[in-house]
Amino acid sequence: MATGYSCAVQPMNRSLAMRANRVMVIVLTLMMTLTACSGDDDASRLRANMDAMELAIESQRPGEFMDYVSDDFQSGSNGFNKEQLHAYMVGLRFRNPKLSITRGPAEIELFGDRATVRVSAVVSGGRGVMPDHLDQIHVVSHWQKIDGEWQCFGAEWDDREGSGQ
Repeated sequence: MATGYSCAVQPMNRSLAMRANRVMVIVLTLMMTLTACSGDDDASRLRANMDAMELAIESQRPGEFMDYVSDDFQSGSNGFNKEQLHAYMVGLRFRNPKLSITRGPAEIELFGDRATVRVSAVVSGGRGVMPDHLDQIHVVSHWQKIDGEWQCFGAEWDDREGSGQ
């Protein structure tokens, strides 16, 4: 049964095809530029630092975690300085060979070259296949930009051990 409609695709003329290709290149270039710019903002850099710190903890590399901690670090909740925090991170590694962190969304407040980050996380750890403990931690960290890089200079945390009850 003929309906009079043709489904054949008509070839695009060469000039129109070249313009479409140029437009596609321009759109892709703009998208890559916008993506690169959005990745450079301070909040994105802070999130990337927190991701790297989380990976360092889970991978049992406390030294890499400490790369993001400034020399003048002070913890208000535990009274740790940078050396004490490093010792704590090393001890954490030995107590929990298998450590997993699930971090919630970070609330980031920027104040020029300083920032405050609030985040909650669930941390599970232990020696075997099943975790020995499940802790909920609330962290408020304070950051400063030093030579263009964000460094944590202070933190308070509230860990509620066994909160998985």
